[in-house]
Amino acid sequence: MSELIETINSDEEVDYLDDSDDEFKEKIFTKKDREEINKMDTTIEDASDEKSTGVDDDVIEDDELPAVVDSVKDRHTTIKKKITETDEFFENWVKPDDEDEKDSFADYGFERKLLKALANVGWTTPTPIQKASIPVAVTGRDICACATTGSGKTGAFVLPILQRFALRDPSKVESCTRVLVLLPTRELCVQVFAVFRKLVAELENVTVACAAGGLDLVQQTQVLRRDPDILVATPGRLIDHLHNTPNFSLQEIEILVLDEADRMLDEFFASQMKEILSQTCKTRQTMLFSATMTDTVQELTDVALTKPMKIFISSNTDVADGLEQQFVRIRPGREGDREAMVAALNKSLRMLLILYQTRKMAHRMHILLGLLGLKVVELHGSMSQTARLEALANFKNGTAHIMVCTDVAARGLDIPSVRTVINMTLPNNYKSYVHRVGRTARAGKQGRSISLVGESEWKILKMIIKASKTSCKTRTLATEVVTNFKTKLNEYESKVKKIIDMENEEAALAAIENQVNAAKNKVIRPNEKRGWFQTKYERELEKADRMLKNKIDTNTPEGRAQLEMQKADAFRHREQKREKKGNRVRALGSEQSQKEKAEAREKKLAHVTQKAVKFHRYVKDQDRSSKTKGRGQKKDEFFENWVKPDDEDEKDSFADYGFERKLLKALANVGWTTPTPIQKASIPVAVTGRDICACATTGSGKTGAFVLPILQRFALRDPSKVESCTRVLVLLPTRELCVQVFAVFRKLVAELENVTVACAAGGLDLVQQTQVLRRDPDILVATPGRLIDHLHNTPNFSLQEIEILVLDEADRMLDEFFASQMKEILSQTCKTRQTMLFSATMTDTVQELTDVALTKPMKIFISSNTDVADGLEQQFVRIRPGREGDREAMVAALNKSLRMLLILYQTRKMAHRMHILLGLLGLKVVELHGSMSQTARLEALANFKNGTAHIMVCTDVAARGLDIPSVRTVINMTLPNNYKSYVHRVGRTARAGKQGRSISLVGESEWKILKMIIKASKTSCKTRTLATEVVTNFKTKLNEYESKVKKIIDMENEEAALAAIENQVNAAKNKVIRPNEKRGWFQTKYERELEKADRMLDAHSGIRNRNTRGKQKNKIDTNTPEGRAQLEMQKADAFRHREQKREKKGNRVRALGSEQSQKEKAEAREKKLARKDGKKNRSGFARDLADVTQKAVKFHRYVKDQDRSSKTKGRGQKKGKGQKIPKVGGKVNKRGKR
Repeated sequence: MSELIETINSDEEVDYLDDSDDEFKEKIFTKKDREEINKMDTTIEDASDEKSTGVDDDVIEDDELPAVVDSVKDRHTTIKKKITETDEFFENWVKPDDEDEKDSFADYGFERKLLKALANVGWTTPTPIQKASIPVAVTGRDICACATTGSGKTGAFVLPILQRFALRDPSKVESCTRVLVLLPTRELCVQVFAVFRKLVAELENVTVACAAGGLDLVQQTQVLRRDPDILVATPGRLIDHLHNTPNFSLQEIEILVLDEADRMLDEFFASQMKEILSQTCKTRQTMLFSATMTDTVQELTDVALTKPMKIFISSNTDVADGLEQQFVRIRPGREGDREAMVAALNKSLRMLLILYQTRKMAHRMHILLGLLGLKVVELHGSMSQTARLEALANFKNGTAHIMVCTDVAARGLDIPSVRTVINMTLPNNYKSYVHRVGRTARAGKQGRSISLVGESEWKILKMIIKASKTSCKTRTLATEVVTNFKTKLNEYESKVKKIIDMENEEAALAAIENQVNAAKNKVIRPNEKRGWFQTKYERELEKADRMLKNKIDTNTPEGRAQLEMQKADAFRHREQKREKKGNRVRALGSEQSQKEKAEAREKKLAHVTQKAVKFHRYVKDQDRSSKTKGRGQKKDEFFENWVKPDDEDEKDSFADYGFERKLLKALANVGWTTPTPIQKASIPVAVTGRDICACATTGSGKTGAFVLPILQRFALRDPSKVESCTRVLVLLPTRELCVQVFAVFRKLVAELENVTVACAAGGLDLVQQTQVLRRDPDILVATPGRLIDHLHNTPNFSLQEIEILVLDEADRMLDEFFASQMKEILSQTCKTRQTMLFSATMTDTVQELTDVALTKPMKIFISSNTDVADGLEQQFVRIRPGREGDREAMVAALNKSLRMLLILYQTRKMAHRMHILLGLLGLKVVELHGSMSQTARLEALANFKNGTAHIMVCTDVAARGLDIPSVRTVINMTLPNNYKSYVHRVGRTARAGKQGRSISLVGESEWKILKMIIKASKTSCKTRTLATEVVTNFKTKLNEYESKVKKIIDMENEEAALAAIENQVNAAKNKVIRPNEKRGWFQTKYERELEKADRMLDAHSGIRNRNTRGKQKNKIDTNTPEGRAQLEMQKADAFRHREQKREKKGNRVRALGSEQSQKEKAEAREKKLARKDGKKNRSGFARDLADVTQKAVKFHRYVKDQDRSSKTKGRGQKKGKGQKIPKVGGKVNKRGKR
């Protein structure tokens, strides 16, 4: 590589940035800036003469004078106000007369031991910041200090702290932490800790501890338990210890030091600093130090300073006096030369610090310089703390000559040997630049900074030059040297890629090990949690559990029953709140105070005169009736009410509905002979393509009411014109119900040709489902979650051709739990589809049905949406006060005397416990709840259906839709959240005209829901009593099993933990094999936001404008030097833009009431979608085949076909635009012909 090096004469290489470089100066400064600079120079030169007036030669017109005067006055008022505010907050430091005479630390009255320690570390003469700060700090005054980088600020707070410790009486020392020093980075924290350790070596009974992230947590905990006198820490790790280290607090803190204070007070540390400051003593001494220290009062108020001494040895924009600032201009189109330029500089210079904007690019440069044979280390946030400290040590001791790093090393680090700092790109703001270049020219030494400046960085460069006291210089590099290095680096490209791939594999394997170790730790210490690392969701969950478990002993039957009841009450309260939420409308600013509400209520109750009574009895009733009438009119406009045909009672078989022979044969095979009332009402309407909103009791045959008309329409289509696409979508809320409906479809399509059915339910084989969906099944039965997964991740799968949409258990599908998923699915289906809604508790509220976009639906309510099955006998067992703990014993007693039971619980945990208890009692029992795998759930359901098990313990996951004919009795351990849930629970028995029974245990807190059940019931409800001695015997027996239950649960927890480890290992292996594979549905919110930010970053470019929005994005090829440089520049621009936005954030004022209402936004969005739908998303299914007259048929056959062919000519036939599945209209015979 020696032939690539060309020695450049420093005189030719470096030029001063003066008038001779006109092009460079003109590029940096605008015309106005140059005029101002020239005016300032003239004023300075002619200061001795009395000719210069300081006034511009341009004459100000008379009409412009008032505006100019007002502007000057406003500026003057603002500056004066700021000065006054600052003077009131601070006390300005005044340099003492004898300060210059103090040339050693002995002049400050330090103790001998401390002077000896200073001599050991080689500190002999105090620096200006130390001379100013030490006399103030030892008196206990608050300090706000500023001095250039490398000026000895660490000693300015370390020495007065140790002097005060040296002066204390050893006999009266009490063990507690009295000094806290906070720093923003881990490396700086370790550096300051090392300074303290060296200086306390000669002092007795003074202990120092370090609490920085990435270091040994256990060791830190042990040290903090011994109450060190001085604690040096980073905010994150300190809060971790505050939450998790026993007996550790900040209550006795007397001195608080914030080094790099401007960084500690910005928004990145805001929440952490607020937490820490709230736990310290308010009468503490506080000292703030930084090279770019703020003097804005607003930013310092949160620290609670008491008349601080303002010690600004230098301006907060000054760089070190010994620093030579050089800038290398990157010409347009040469952005890809940055790496080659840095490589060229590295060959000719030694002890370099190279600063990058991102970790990725820093790591890449580290590899490249290593391949060039240079001794180089790296330092950034992606490395472990041990590796970071090792790299820093190697650079300090000279083992490595170059360190490539990010801004993590830009503040505070003291590396005396650093001669040159190279900025690969200019940083986000001027403050960051000051700290970056402050890594050299420290403690009065000479140093140099070299910054590469591209076209987009002129603004920040102008700020640097304006703030600089010394002249800045330009530096040029020989073109042939840069070209040679660029060629060499391009040759290394393949090697770099291989190294990065190997490192990614190693990182993935290390991640697997970490996941395995974490899982093992969970097994060993399942209850151990560190508060700081909890997510918001975990904290809320833990808080709720604490509230529920407060003073409840879950080891007793009473305690478990009480916990179950509390959870049921909480669910019920939430459900009631949700129901009221939709009806509540408040005007802004119209809320009354509690006092006003109480007074209004008292007046209302007091106003019971005879006249008022008559008014409320008669007039108010009329108002209510008029309102009810208005609601009725609204429903009549939305629905078309179904009228029972005269000949319906005569239709006793499915053959009377004109079904095709093959379909009738399939019905005979499954044993369906006579249609039920809901089927009689729905089938004739559904085959015509009308939207339906249907309600019938549980077990009344609603599945057949939508399955049969769908299959009839498929049976009537012409097989020769069939094109492959999914035309029917059936959505269901639970996986078991989805599998059940899929099984019904499969049985009935067995006799039909060319009709395919698929199932997409969660928990089942994802790969197999993907393969089936790629073949475009005619009918898809799915749950919402898994369907959206396939929409995002299965190629060529969409819902654009859906002609029939069915929502079974529609009231559940339309509630808030499925709201976002349903919105996503409905937005992707055709607007002219046929939609059918079915449920036993179907809502008829128009407001709740508007989102489904029904078109004048037929309302078919065979029964009320509050009715239970006619054959159901409802029994209730009262739980007396103080006997809540008998619930398990009562259920066990009922299980002994009954068979084919379904026991419903509120929670999975209690259901699983009952399953274990009943198993120990020798009963054949299975369980079904959400904590089980889908395979286990289906197996349990099959065993219960075929009679292998006589009892099934489950949660509400089995409360809807499941058809288990053998169920005779349903037991409610507690009453459910609302009446709807009760109807569905007890609907698991007494199905299809059979008899059944429900037994509900009712405690004192459940009378409200019981009253609702009794009011809604058509038949009388019964009470059931259990013999006290039987319940007592069972309770005794269950208590004996308690230890066995605990052992079983512990074993299951261990097995679950091991299974979780296996899953984590498999997931990690899959990441290694397929690192770029991501399923859109499973992205977390954070990942989606991150991906969005990356897209915005990729799209961000200065040369793009709004007119290119519709064009394809200019993708950046990161495999080329130009692409990498462009990406680096874009990221730097984005960071800079974000920084500017953050600075302006506090000054933004919004006018109240200026935003659009939600209603207006929704209407605008609907209009926009309607315009789009009118152009391209409309289906011809309803439009073309609604009119079945002879004239219309001819028109659609010939004229429409010609129109379509002319439109599609030249651009290809779209998929799925072939023959539609026919609707049936008019009179039909038994063969389905008109």
